[in-house]
Amino acid sequence: MKKFLTILIIIGVLAISSFASAQDLTEPKIERWTFERYSDPTTGQLFVLTDENAVCKYATIDKDYDAMDNFDATGSTKHYQNIPISESENIYYVRCKDNEGNVNKESTILKFTAEQLKAINCPVLRDPYCPLGKLMSWGKDDAGCDLPKTCCGNKECNTKETEENCPIDCTKCANENDVLNRDATVGFAKKECCSAYLEVAVTPAYSVCVKCGNGECDYPESYETCAEDCSKQCPKLGVIECAKGVLISSGKDKEGCSLPPSCCGNGECDTKENFNSCPKDCKEGNVRLTKVWTDSKTYRSGEKIKVYATVMESDGTTVTPSEGAKVSFDIVAVNGLAIPGFGSQLMTFSSTERYYTGTSYVPKRNPVKVTVTVYYGKDTIRKHTEVIRVTDIPEEEKAKEEKETEKEKRECEKKDGYCTEISECKEGYALSERLGCEDKDNCCLPKETEEEREPSTPTGACEGCKKEDSCLPYGTRVVEESIPTYCGLTKTLTPQVEEGSICQNNYECKTNECSNGTCISTYGLLAKIMQWLKSIFG
Repeated sequence: MKKFLTILIIIGVLAISSFASAQDLTEPKIERWTFERYSDPTTGQLFVLTDENAVCKYATIDKDYDAMDNFDATGSTKHYQNIPISESENIYYVRCKDNEGNVNKESTILKFTAEQLKAINCPVLRDPYCPLGKLMSWGKDDAGCDLPKTCCGNKECNTKETEENCPIDCTKCANENDVLNRDATVGFAKKECCSAYLEVAVTPAYSVCVKCGNGECDYPESYETCAEDCSKQCPKLGVIECAKGVLISSGKDKEGCSLPPSCCGNGECDTKENFNSCPKDCKEGNVRLTKVWTDSKTYRSGEKIKVYATVMESDGTTVTPSEGAKVSFDIVAVNGLAIPGFGSQLMTFSSTERYYTGTSYVPKRNPVKVTVTVYYGKDTIRKHTEVIRVTDIPEEEKAKEEKETEKEKRECEKKDGYCTEISECKEGYALSERLGCEDKDNCCLPKETEEEREPSTPTGACEGCKKEDSCLPYGTRVVEESIPTYCGLTKTLTPQVEEGSICQNNYECKTNECSNGTCISTYGLLAKIMQWLKSIFG
């Protein structure tokens, strides 16, 4: 009886652990909240941000979740609620429940003091978009509230801007070294360089006005744009002020000349900088997977498919592998599940076309879709294409094609396409074996070619990670200098991540278990359950 009870306990533990590993057991977390007051001083709006999709409720006294009232707008990670405002202290209690049914056991208490409410009387102002300029503050109004800021550098001369305080926007034409925005997505600048200067495009997003003909080849002048000043030698790079940071290389241009370095640490995310190369200046999350497409919408099973993707920074520049971006794609079922035999493949970057490409073949499943993933710094960005259709040749059409092929072969054998009229070849050549009709001009082949007709398999190619004299397949786990690592898609040994981190495969986790996109530890859960059972049965 005791053995039977032990077996039942073990089966129960395994069933519970299997169920728990497939379920989200973590309650939603309120990451931050804010309050905005309307022009009517007696009303306002409460905003709550959660770390996952959830339904949030509120009350003026602490209650259970079911006894609270729903937010006006909820169900995602952003939740809004219109509330009445009192000049005395305002207190609200908030609880949320995620899609897995996990509910906050305790309320988050939101308080607004009378002094805070007084400050909130000012309207909430949002800074204008200003990636290529500088925000200008205009002080406070008579009520002590901040006046709206303007962007000096957006090519618009605001009523508060003048030629003195913002010449880049308020002069009729651009002077030497002035930057002209040429990005239509941001707002194309109509201003042109003054007649004494030449506009030189630096990127498709912006140009610079330069003095061509002064005998100095200054950046961004080149031999192509200003042959008067520049020879085919590399131009001189001007001095870049970087007292508060460190100069980092921007690489070389197509002629092999060094590009001007950027200053990492000056608080400005230069067009040559990104979060991977300069986290001090560039915020994480600026990368966008702007477009994903395929070379067709309909394929036959086994046919090649080509996938394209563009990855951009927020300023409109392309993110390249040299900046730390890694782009891969998968072919998956329409429900997102993996298809056997189809794994992630790394995409290559085209420096001329400025997009990533990858090729694979189409599975025998209809329909399917393509998933593209970008790994950049701590960011993981995914995007799906439209569903693509897979068709096969009807059986009657297959039979017809095979019949026509066999007929062509018989007609070919009746002709001289099989080298039947040649009995010997000149010195150094040998008579080949019977060749197809399309090869009738190659009956006599060089002896060395004939002897080496069997293709040789290239050696030395490693499809995984190169380690000393070995080639490790994808997913292989090894310890490098006391650090657990695995062979990833980038063909490099990558450190495994901790429990609770984002993952796609078991080998990416130190626990060697990945469930629902998160590293888990079944052993740790089993240990807790066994301890609980031990406390019950002694």
